[in-house]
Amino acid sequence: MASRNVITSPPPAAPAPPGPRSLRAWLKGPPRIPQHVLARKVGVNQSLISMLVTGDRLPGGQLALRLARVTGIPIEALLHPPRRRKRPPGRAA
Repeated sequence: MASRNVITSPPPAAPAPPGPRSLRAWLKGPPRIPQHVLARKVGVNQSLISMLVTGDRLPGGQLALRLARVTGIPIEALLHPPRRRKRPPGRAA
């Protein structure tokens, strides 16, 4: 009796653990990471990280790739962050 070569597919991969979906969430921890440390790891100024966190700027393609590698945040989430509601002028926090 000849044996049959049966090709089986590998078991499905376990879903990735949920991680932070924004730069703000990643920096706030745990563990809490200062902006200047992230800036040093990706090779930019802390002021740019601050603008990315507040939504004043969006990262370019190369920076988004470096941020994704360091933080584990999906590139799509970095390039299309959730919109933050702006406070009306003259209102204190």
